[in-house]
Formats: sequence, C-alpha cells, structure tokens
Amino acid sequence: MARAAAKRNRGAGKAARPLTAEQKRPRKQKQEKTLEDELFFSRLRGHAKWAFALLAVVFAGSFVFLGVGSGNAGLGDVFSNVFSGGSAPSIEELQEKVAERPRDKQRLTDLAQALERDGRTEEAISAYRAYLATRPKDEDVLAALALVFQTQAQTAANEVNLAARDLSLAEPGAQFRPGAGALGEALGSFTDPLGQAASTQAQTRYQAALAQYQSANREALGVYRQLSALSPNDSSALLRWAQAAEGSGDLATAIKVYKTFVKRFPTDPLVVDARQKIKDLQDQAKQQTAQQALQEATGG
Repeated sequence: MARAAAKRNRGAGKAARPLTAEQKRPRKQKQEKTLEDELFFSRLRGHAKWAFALLAVVFAGSFVFLGVGSGNAGLGDVFSNVFSGGSAPSIEELQEKVAERPRDKQRLTDLAQALERDGRTEEAISAYRAYLATRPKDEDVLAALALVFQTQAQTAANEVNLAARDLSLAEPGAQFRPGAGALGEALGSFTDPLGQAASTQAQTRYQAALAQYQSANREALGVYRQLSALSPNDSSALLRWAQAAEGSGDLATAIKVYKTFVKRFPTDPLVVDARQKIKDLQDQAKQQTAQQALQEATGG
C-alpha cells in the first residue's frame, strides 16, 4: 500500500512539473499545421463544388455553341463563316467573274474545279478549252485539263471492271453446263431468259464503259502530246502520253513513245518497266494483227 501511494505521488509530481519551451514547441507547430491543412482542404472542397458546377456549364455550353457531338452547325460555325467571309462562291458567281476576265487563270481554275466537284465535267472541260483557245501554251491549264480526262478514264475503267464481273456471273461456268447424253442435249437446248437478259445488259454496259475509257484516253493523249512538246525534259508527261495511247488502243503510238522515253531518259528508274511494257505491247499488237487476218480470211 505504501509503495503504491508513493508511486502515485511520483506520477502526480511528474505531471504537475511544467514543460520547457523546447518541449512545448513541436506539439504547438504540429497542431497549427494540422489546423491549417484542415482549413485549406475545407476551403478547397467548398470551392471545388463551384468549380465543378462552372465546368459542367461550360462543357454543356460548348455542345450548343460549337456544335460538338451533333451533326448540325453550332454558333461557332456561324461565327467562323462570318469572320471568314461566308461560304464559297457559287458556280454562277464564278461564271460571272470569268466573263468579266476570261483570261484570268485563277478565276478560270476556280470555276472549272467547282464544275467538276458538282459533277459537271463536260462544262469544266469546256471552260479549260475556252481559256486555252487564247493561251494554248499554258502548261498549268493543259495539265489540269489532262487530269480531268484521266479522272474520266479511271471512272470508266472501274465501270468496265464491274461490267466484266457481272458478265462473268451472268454466263454459267463450264461446271454448271449440261453434260453429254440425251438429258444433256435436252437441257442444253433450254435458254434461261433471265440469265440471257442479264448477260445482254452486262455486255452493253461493258461495251459502253470501254468506249468511254478509250475516248477519255484519246483526249488525254492529245493533251500530253502538247505538254511533251512544250516540256521535252518532262519524263512524267512523256510516260502519261504513252499510257494514254495504250488506254486508247493506239498500240503503235504507245510503243513509239515508250521507246522515246527509254532513249531520252536512260537512267530513269522506270526504264526497266518501260522496256517490259514495249515487249508486252509488241506481243499484243502481233496477236491483234493475227486475229484481224483470221477474221478477214473467214469473212468474220
């Protein structure tokens, strides 16, 4: 009992003993820092609510103002059009500008490109030709005209391929044709009207597309001939001339121009391809000559 009382007295005395300044300082700093941190994050959480609310308003407003996420033009597009001068001029306006200055290359080019974008390719060609009637040696306009013909040729080539595919599907393969014997002869005499109509339609499309392809290449051929004469050192124009001749079916001209390319530009990387093309075209020309001779002999 006496020992327990003495122990309690020593503890009470120790607790009552005053703390030094060094002992007090760390606890005070720690308390103040914790309080400051708590106040800071409390203020941050309070302001964050308003910040998130403001961001939500701005983000939602951007959908309306800029037209974000919708297929419609927002007010941002309207303001953009206002400050950029509005939409592009119409074809009618461009035609009026060209009528004012028929020799203005920029106005002519703008009109022709607008016509081509609108699908009025023949009118674009007429616009280029009208300009070239007064300035036939303008290489820029000649190249633009040739490009129009190349585009026409490519479109026709795609149609040729599609028509050829439809033609092959309309005509039954050998594995689906009737075999020998009485049943085969009976089935062989039967004509499918739907298949025959599809085959005839595909054949008509094929011939029409092929004619358009050759016609566009013939037009391009003439333009590239002019460009090659104006710029004899332009290997690209010479190659395009040969390709246009090949596409138009003029194999003799294509072979001649490819040979000119090989002779004029012997170090060009495409010389190897040009020589192979010459060989292929010569073989093709021989086959055509043989077929024509056979048709004349048989009266076909």
